[in-house]
Amino acid sequence: MTQPDLEQMGLTAGRQVAGPAAIEQVAVESGVDAWDRPAYRFTYLFDSAQTEDRPGKVYIRIVQALQDELESRGDEHIPLIKLLDRTDWDKRIRA
Repeated sequence: MTQPDLEQMGLTAGRQVAGPAAIEQVAVESGVDAWDRPAYRFTYLFDSAQTEDRPGKVYIRIVQALQDELESRGDEHIPLIKLLDRTDWDKRIRA
């Protein structure tokens, strides 16, 4: 999948789960997981005040939505995600 396709898939899944106001941005990187399986790392700019669900529930539901979408496309990558607030997102960009 192309980078723009992955980013759009990540935004769509995140916003469907948490709501459009809770997910501002997503960054995606390709890599491997701890067992050397192909993985996509989705890092979300997440505003927990904009959703009624607890972050843990949002996390699990986004992972499942991404897994379902990847499987439907025949993509065997594992979705790994991070939910970052604005402060941590900005630190990530500067690093």
